[in-house]
Amino acid sequence: MNMSEKIIRKLQSEDIEQAAKVHVQTWQDSFTNLMPAKNLESMTLEKMIPRWQEIIEINKAGLILLGVFEDNKLFGISASGKPREDLGYEAELWSMNIPLVNQRRGLGRMLFKKSLE
Repeated sequence: MNMSEKIIRKLQSEDIEQAAKVHVQTWQDSFTNLMPAKNLESMTLEKMIPRWQEIIEINKAGLILLGVFEDNKLFGISASGKPREDLGYEAELWSMNIPLVNQRRGLGRMLFKKSLE
């Protein structure tokens, strides 16, 4: 992967299915030994698409939802916004999902830096 070819932009309605796929893949990659297998197996693309539709289109929490793309393919996502608790911070990184195959390539760093802008 050539980092100069990656772009970071806000997630949009057309990204719903890809965001759901990245979410499911990241959780199944990352939490295999930390969560019961039945919980991870029940996290399916079909279940996550409506959730991501609500997250992106309704966005009740007012999050900044970013994705890192190359040729319209989504490689990772982040969600940031107002802190959930009053701990004296201006913002909080709520989540970052990058599938194992795309980790350790600087994508998380790129998303984090963009979320600070």
